[in-house]
Amino acid sequence: MKKSYSLEEIENIINKECSYEPDEFDNQSDNKENDEDYQNNYENNNENIIYQVIEVLKEYIKKYRNNVKALTLLGRAYYYRGYYSTHDNKKAEKLFKKVLLLNPNDDKVLYYTAVNYIYNFRGNEKYNEALKLIKKAIELNENDSAYWHLLGYINQKNKNYYAAIEYSQKAVKLNKSYVVDGSNYMEYYLTVIGESYFKLGKYDEAINIFKEIIKLPRHDESDFMYLGLSYFEKKEYDKAIENYEKVLEIHPSFDYIENTSAINALAKSYMALGEYQKGIDAYKEYIKKHEWRWIRDLYNKDIEDYKYLIEAFNQLIEEEPNNFEYYDGLETIYSYDLNIYDKAANVLDKYLLNNTENINHRVYKTLAYLYKNIYRYDKAIEMYNKLIEINHFDNYDYCFLGDIYKKIKNYDKALDMYEKYLDYKFKNKDKDNEKTCYNIIKLLDLYDKLSKHEKRNLLIDKAVNYYIDKNDYKKLSDLYLHIGEKYKAIEYYKKYVNLDDNKNYRYNFAGIAEIYESLGEKENAEEYYKKAIEVYENEKDKNYWDLDMIGDLYNSIGNKNKAIEAYKKAIKLEIKSASCMFSREKRFDREEFEGFYSKEIGDLYIKIGNKNKALKCYKHAVSLEPNSKEYYVSIAEVYDGMNEKELAKEYYQKAIDINKKYFEDRPYRCDILKHIAELYLKIDDKENAKECYRKILEINPYDDEAADYFKNLND
Repeated sequence: MKKSYSLEEIENIINKECSYEPDEFDNQSDNKENDEDYQNNYENNNENIIYQVIEVLKEYIKKYRNNVKALTLLGRAYYYRGYYSTHDNKKAEKLFKKVLLLNPNDDKVLYYTAVNYIYNFRGNEKYNEALKLIKKAIELNENDSAYWHLLGYINQKNKNYYAAIEYSQKAVKLNKSYVVDGSNYMEYYLTVIGESYFKLGKYDEAINIFKEIIKLPRHDESDFMYLGLSYFEKKEYDKAIENYEKVLEIHPSFDYIENTSAINALAKSYMALGEYQKGIDAYKEYIKKHEWRWIRDLYNKDIEDYKYLIEAFNQLIEEEPNNFEYYDGLETIYSYDLNIYDKAANVLDKYLLNNTENINHRVYKTLAYLYKNIYRYDKAIEMYNKLIEINHFDNYDYCFLGDIYKKIKNYDKALDMYEKYLDYKFKNKDKDNEKTCYNIIKLLDLYDKLSKHEKRNLLIDKAVNYYIDKNDYKKLSDLYLHIGEKYKAIEYYKKYVNLDDNKNYRYNFAGIAEIYESLGEKENAEEYYKKAIEVYENEKDKNYWDLDMIGDLYNSIGNKNKAIEAYKKAIKLEIKSASCMFSREKRFDREEFEGFYSKEIGDLYIKIGNKNKALKCYKHAVSLEPNSKEYYVSIAEVYDGMNEKELAKEYYQKAIDINKKYFEDRPYRCDILKHIAELYLKIDDKENAKECYRKILEINPYDDEAADYFKNLND
């Protein structure tokens, strides 16, 4: 590249880099995407060119500060780099805003500002701001197809599908633009129309559009995917299969569309035809050739959704009983995706039965974890002993074994495990971590329980010296707080604050305040709560959690008005954040995020005492996520507080029913049974609560809490 060139030459370079020209390989394979060297070289070369352009433009602008063309080109260069660097979108926004101050009627800059808001503010797309800008651009110039396309795209993201179709059809009709951008092509105009028809359930129209798109050079696998989905909805399963196979041929690990992947959609089509083994075979072929994790990336699914995938893994295991990858895949699905630990353990047990040599030591460690979670403590201990036998038992395993022995009340063994772990840590002066702190506290509690006071005091001295040597005053403060020496805890907490680079960090002041409050020293507590508030209030960009915490802190010092003011600000901010998240997640139909935000907003309304609005938020969350038990509990608690006992009982019962359904596939989940028991007690159903605690003790006879509840309910 030349070291000195004109603005026209720079514009040509940016236009070339910001446009997308398909080549002969684009729709034949995904080899280039999977070729790391190709990708790195491609991106680095483009980055270097744009970086050089930026440096030249910055020098140019130093001489000609208000040159509109130079400022626009620099903004466009940063906009391009926004794909690679999330910081550059802010620079682009700032430059475009400056141009619009100099010339508010520059329709091209209005367009570039709008697309920057959408394409580069990933995760925080500013659709409303972009909408205002593009509407103004169209008022100034209604003859540019890119403007109508962007207006259609925004409406599509906002679920205004008829408007999206109307505006995108105008773009198609015009098909003439004077702006250069990677999405400004006929294929993308048509895509908005096709996807909008699909969302409206107009599948024939969607099929016609996507058939047109695949004739054009910039079509991709998503167009075949939508064709397949449209044919599936019309029950034309053979045609659906044909298109899903094309997706897999082009890009086997293609991202999810409409909450499904091509391989899952293909298998589902075979199932719809009643050809179950063909669907299972499709999974098997995919697992053999590709990264199988793409298959299982299903959010919030149940075992029924994995039924045929599980069968595919089982068949592969039968065919190749020595291939660990198949066992590993099936175990991961059971444990990670479905939280069904007993079936996960069965898979690895089968691996050990089928294989006696070259066992990956990871199997024993995973089995130990799984057995612990299903209360098979004897088997978990057996797995750890196996790790010792094959010399793959590491220092951290002493902690896990200690926990198991403690649960089964073998306190001597538990002491031995914790002591071995801590002796190693103290002797080797390893880098400290939270595990060390937790195990010091566990060992102290055991010494206390077993009246081993001398050993307890020796451990306290060792731990104090250990943390002083490391200048870790925060953990030292936590240690003193745990053993009840609160003034010592405050002393070292303050030392920690003085050492900390973020010594005004609000959590620290709030932590000190809470210790003072537990001592009944209200004035000292209030002093530190106020320090925490001051730090929070001085934050420039407060988020929802900051404002929520400010409200809590004001409540701590009895300033209810200020607390309510902070909570109201948090509500406004959370509603705005929710709006951004909704827009972002619409492409995946992930409505659970909307439920999450509605729940959080409801919680804030509870804090300001507006139960009716809280109720409305919780019910909205339920409408979006009808299987989320916590939303029903929130509704029930509000009704309980309003003395609407029958309504409260109704929603508690709904939460119980959801928990029961979850428990059916996970009959070892004592935590779920405990939650069900608590809900039964809330509706004064002691008999069913007692039955839950009885089942818990059958599963885990070492559960003292359940035993106490069961005894009390029998008395």
